[in-house]
Amino acid sequence: MALARALVINPQVLLLDEPLANLDAKLREEVRFYIRHLQRELGITTIYVTHDQAEAMVLADRIALLRDGVLQQVAPPEEVYRRPRSRWVADFVGLCNFLPGQVLGREDGSLVVDTPVGVVRCAGAADAGRVVVCVRPESLRQDAGGTNRIAGVVRERTFLGNLLDLRVSCPRGVVLRVQLPPVRDVRPGESLALAFEPQDAWAVPEED
Repeated sequence: MALARALVINPQVLLLDEPLANLDAKLREEVRFYIRHLQRELGITTIYVTHDQAEAMVLADRIALLRDGVLQQVAPPEEVYRRPRSRWVADFVGLCNFLPGQVLGREDGSLVVDTPVGVVRCAGAADAGRVVVCVRPESLRQDAGGTNRIAGVVRERTFLGNLLDLRVSCPRGVVLRVQLPPVRDVRPGESLALAFEPQDAWAVPEED
């Protein structure tokens, strides 16, 4: 194995360029955890090139995102996922809903933004202007009593075993991707009360 040959010379820095690209999904998942364990055990600085977001999340202490050769963000995986620097970053590292809006100000530490689904409160560094509020599908929950409440109708439903993947039609033509635990079944045509908390959404500047 090429990795074993590289480790024989005890390198200070190891470059792995898409090493799992030709493996099937199950084997790829097993091997990436092995690589992570090996890297931590040996303590070798490793630059790992991949287009697989899950691989990057599992293997990296810090992720560097490149777009057309330009560095977009460098941060730990959780920060990249929860606090993306741009809409492009948010979209690249996982499923995300985007609500364009106008900043109205701040209230109790949260950014207040007027969006097509109503005024929402979220986290974010902007204090004025046009923004896009990023909300992950798993951050939306079935709840009529949350801080940010949205009413919708289930348009599509897909059962994925450990979750229900929904597309929910909301006011003013907005369609949200929602992922819920399958504790209660919902069907297309059913009304759904959704909510999310300010800390679970992040506003980024609107891109031209």
